[in-house]
Amino acid sequence: MRHWLVVVSAMIVFLTACGGNSQLPARPSGNEGGTYEEEIVETKPAQSVIDLLSADKLSDKKPVFDAGIVDLRLLGSRRDDIWQLNASGAVLGLDIEDIGDDEGFDKLYSSFAAAAKALGQNRILPSVNMIDGKAKQFDDGLYAALDLWQTENTLEGVRDTRELCTTLLKVESLTDEARWFLEAALAVGFRPDEGDAPLPALPKPVIEHVRRFEMDATQSKPVGFYTWNEELKRCFKFLRFLQQGFEKQEWTLAHSLANAIQVNEQARQQYARMLSFYASLTNPFAAPTLRDVTQHPDKSLDEIWKLKGLPESKPPTVHFLPYSTSRELELFNRLFPSGLPESADLMLEFVKAVRSGKVDLKPRVNSGWYDYQIYALETFLLPERGSENSKLLLTKKYKQRMLEAFKALVTKRRETHVRQLAGGAGSAAPPTEVAPRLRVEPNPTFYLRTARAYAFLETFLTDWMEGPGASPMHGKREGGSRPVALRDELKSMRDFFYGLHLISCEDIGMKDELMMDEVPKRWDCYRLAAHWAEHWYEGGAAIDDPRRIPAERKEALWRSDFDLAVDTRVAVPMYTNPLSIRCWGTLGVRPVKLRAWYATPPKIREIDEKGAPKGDWGTISEGLLKESHYIILTDEFGEFSLKGNRVLNRAEFRDFCDRGKTKQGILAALNR
Repeated sequence: MRHWLVVVSAMIVFLTACGGNSQLPARPSGNEGGTYEEEIVETKPAQSVIDLLSADKLSDKKPVFDAGIVDLRLLGSRRDDIWQLNASGAVLGLDIEDIGDDEGFDKLYSSFAAAAKALGQNRILPSVNMIDGKAKQFDDGLYAALDLWQTENTLEGVRDTRELCTTLLKVESLTDEARWFLEAALAVGFRPDEGDAPLPALPKPVIEHVRRFEMDATQSKPVGFYTWNEELKRCFKFLRFLQQGFEKQEWTLAHSLANAIQVNEQARQQYARMLSFYASLTNPFAAPTLRDVTQHPDKSLDEIWKLKGLPESKPPTVHFLPYSTSRELELFNRLFPSGLPESADLMLEFVKAVRSGKVDLKPRVNSGWYDYQIYALETFLLPERGSENSKLLLTKKYKQRMLEAFKALVTKRRETHVRQLAGGAGSAAPPTEVAPRLRVEPNPTFYLRTARAYAFLETFLTDWMEGPGASPMHGKREGGSRPVALRDELKSMRDFFYGLHLISCEDIGMKDELMMDEVPKRWDCYRLAAHWAEHWYEGGAAIDDPRRIPAERKEALWRSDFDLAVDTRVAVPMYTNPLSIRCWGTLGVRPVKLRAWYATPPKIREIDEKGAPKGDWGTISEGLLKESHYIILTDEFGEFSLKGNRVLNRAEFRDFCDRGKTKQGILAALNR
């Protein structure tokens, strides 16, 4: 447990560095040692997102019938009239319906639970947004708990970031300038006073370091989950202070810190371990570290910068605790090396780059958790890359809906990382009608990739575990701790998404894509997801089984999931210009109508009470095929600019949303 805590907590510092450029002037990103090509774009009026999309053609869909892929649900109305369904050769159509004048569909809600409550007993289908909303709360709680642990653990042989700073202060060769920097970091993170209260008795240069840092809200103002309590706020400031870059005029300071690390065995091992862990867990670094300084003692900052393959158009820097890179910021730094034009649409540029293949979201050899998370969203923009593509016929309006989901979920992932950055019919008459049965929005690839992202994290942490360790750690949430031990909840989230993949595959008649032995307890994962997503009967029998008279009908567990009651509205800075900050935000939860139908019919066959077939598989006539209609809850995305160097924490951003009410009203208020 000890080393698991060590590694996980170390993760936090670096994960929060992922996207750290989002609150700083855009910084360059590494390109795996290759050349860096600057691409200057003349920004034109924003292209409509809809122009990027086109409806699927049924002629392109050619799923193969597989007699072994049988739906667990049974059809029929009598005990002696039971039918199985096999949708492996069917194609399922998905479309978004017009809202019309239906009450409640033009409003934005603060949470998924609030939207569901307002819609009453309408047939709500868990959307990818809602499911991700649950995962978002777990991820935030994980980061919060581990970030706090990392800053102040005192385990022998491990120590923490604070201990690293105090250890370096004892190195005799440390210059005064370097000493002032470290003392300022500790003062920012651990002094008892807050805000405008007087600073402790510290040397004037230390106080100036602190003042200069705290005056820059883009660096020092806590955002995201770091506003939950004072301890997290201090943690944010401490680590953000250490993430500041040293430029040419601070080269002597960087050298002094680098040499102090090099000559102290404890500090050298700890620093190397931190960097190795951060780079493995998150993403490659976007700038050199102090270790690069000692590895190239005869080279200047410019030479080290060039050696790393970083762009000459950006001012070179070296960092004590570096930010990490991301695909989107790598793109933006290539597109806008001289600053962001006012008319630029960052999200549109990112979407176009992914769809064109200019940006490949597939994780690299050295990618970390963030890349795996974003890769899970790829099929929202490129559905043809999902294994379910031959099974789904998507209209242009549904593709637009998935594009909006991509925007929102990228924003939420970045906000969690803000400090870094699913024959014949026999003798009896067939069912009178057959309609698609969906338990979650069908996107099996998204669910599988997300499960594997959690499995990646769990495997990485397990490699570092030794011994029984200390008492179990719990993730955090606003106002306290999450009820389940963090390590157990991480496994549960992994199994939950594996289960979502299984039920989503079954819903559309597709064979799951789990590798052999990837999930030892498949049925447990299936039940975990199925019970969360839909109503069920105590004992676990299929809800459509006509032979069972249930003792008690249970409500879908998502309706009582406390994570879905949390305010889901967040904003994250993406690009800083001298006079404004461009941001992405999720403005609220909006209901959307989803229509599902069989574009090509499934097959059915009759079975006896023991499950033995009474005939061959036969195709259902089109006259018996019916549509299914659902409501899905989605996030409303918006891109906006804040004038000056304003930074909004969650409470301030949500106040704008409450006052603006509609998307247009909120964006108008934010852009003033």
